[in-house]
Amino acid sequence: SETLGDTLGRYIPRMRKLAQQGMVVDTMLNDSITVTARAIPAIWSGSWSIPRDTTVNGLQNQYATAPTVWEYFRKSRGVDSTHALYIMKLLSTPWIQSFHPQYGSAYWPWYVLQGSTDLDVWQNARTKLQTYHPELAVIYLSDVDSAPSKGWAAYTQAIVTADSIVGMLWDFVQSDPVYQNSTTLLVTNDHGRHLDGVQNGFVSHGDGCWGCRHIMFLGVGAGMPKGLRTSVRRTLPDITPTIGSLLRFPTSFATGKPMAEILTTVETESQ
Repeated sequence: SETLGDTLGRYIPRMRKLAQQGMVVDTMLNDSITVTARAIPAIWSGSWSIPRDTTVNGLQNQYATAPTVWEYFRKSRGVDSTHALYIMKLLSTPWIQSFHPQYGSAYWPWYVLQGSTDLDVWQNARTKLQTYHPELAVIYLSDVDSAPSKGWAAYTQAIVTADSIVGMLWDFVQSDPVYQNSTTLLVTNDHGRHLDGVQNGFVSHGDGCWGCRHIMFLGVGAGMPKGLRTSVRRTLPDITPTIGSLLRFPTSFATGKPMAEILTTVETESQ
């Protein structure tokens, strides 16, 4: 409701313009558990496999029980972790990837854990992208998730900031000789927020209301059609197989399906 569902794009002027250059899935859903600890791994692994508890350096943590997008990519390409990054703010216990016998830690991403705000994450991401030019990078902006508890102004400002970062990222991609005209940018979120009138509204999330389930999905760049807005129902587990189709690597244990309707004919037929 504050992002691509707002036709005026009041808080997302950059993404609104990017949507006109690319495509939007109007009915992208979190179709299971609308909390971050379950939804982020669903995006990673292309399935609602249940994470398991573990202890890392004496701290409680969780790991994925299905191979993740980075594991699929690195094994298929035979490349080291500088080609597959996961960039976020500094966390003592970032959720970790799978120990799947066919994939596992040998194919985990390079975790870039620095800073305390989304703008810090962007600065670190820019440096790593310029230096290493990874083929696959996931940039995790988390401030929109924590801001609602501070009030409406903080919540909407976090969205404005995230939108500006998406814009700066795309500007960088388009000006970089390695990435220019050959890169796909996908933007999504793991859950929404309560509808107005449901519990405490925008402040929290976690149930099955439409506001919590209905999320955004924007794609622009290589392999994406221009000016498409589709209402085909899609869910979080479809994201990893779609990335696999774009970058041509198998996602054998994912339960989601590639979003063929948003891929160009050439890319779809190449699979």
